[in-house]
Amino acid sequence: MIKNIRQLIKSSPMSKELTAIVCAGGALAAAAFVISLAIEPDISMLWGLFIGWLYMSVCYIYLADTVNSISSMKDVRAAKRKMRICYFMRFSGLFLLCWIGFETNAYNVIGVLVPQFFPKFILYCLYYTQIAKKGKTNGRS
Repeated sequence: MIKNIRQLIKSSPMSKELTAIVCAGGALAAAAFVISLAIEPDISMLWGLFIGWLYMSVCYIYLADTVNSISSMKDVRAAKRKMRICYFMRFSGLFLLCWIGFETNAYNVIGVLVPQFFPKFILYCLYYTQIAKKGKTNGRS
């Protein structure tokens, strides 16, 4: 299974972005756990952040695979349907994870939700560094 996920990431045209989201997301989740330890020592936050990071990674790999597959589709209705299904599956899974967390108290639900905000931040940083590199190569600062 891990080999299939690696293959999916490497074969995707968005492999650089997916790798950045997965790796930097794990680092940000670890940093969030250290910060949460300073606020209130609780091991359930570790489980919540781990589950949230894992789910975030799976969702973005699934999203990249969906976008890659619909980019070659000729039928617009089928492409829209596939994108709606992807959206529904990702948010239904997040809702289910939060519901399970609230019902069982096995992990912190806030820890599941926090990593869902990481990809936007990571992509902004990634694109900002690319723009900054292009500016320096052209003689602009």
